[in-house]
Amino acid sequence: MYSTDSFSYKNRKFSTFASDFDGFTFSQMFTQVFDDACDQGFELMSARTGKKVKVTLSKTHKREGDITHWEFLPYGDDSFDSLIVFND
Repeated sequence: MYSTDSFSYKNRKFSTFASDFDGFTFSQMFTQVFDDACDQGFELMSARTGKKVKVTLSKTHKREGDITHWEFLPYGDDSFDSLIVFND
C-alpha cells in the first residue's frame, strides 16, 4: 500500500517516478489485486482521509522497446482519473 503523499496530483491524476519506490524495480512492487482475477496493481491510501482505493494496471507504455511509464486506473472509485508511474 502506498500513501498519496508519495505522488504529485494535478488535473485529477496522480503521478510519480518509479525510483521513488525504495530502490525496488517498480514492476516488482505491484501484485495481483484480487484473489479471483489476474488484474495487477496496488492499493493507494489517501493521506488526508485514510480512504483506500485499489488501482489496476491499465497499460504499459513503451517507446523503442523500453517502458516509459505505467498507467493505472482506480477500481470502483471516481475521485481521480488515473495514476501514472514514470520509468526513470
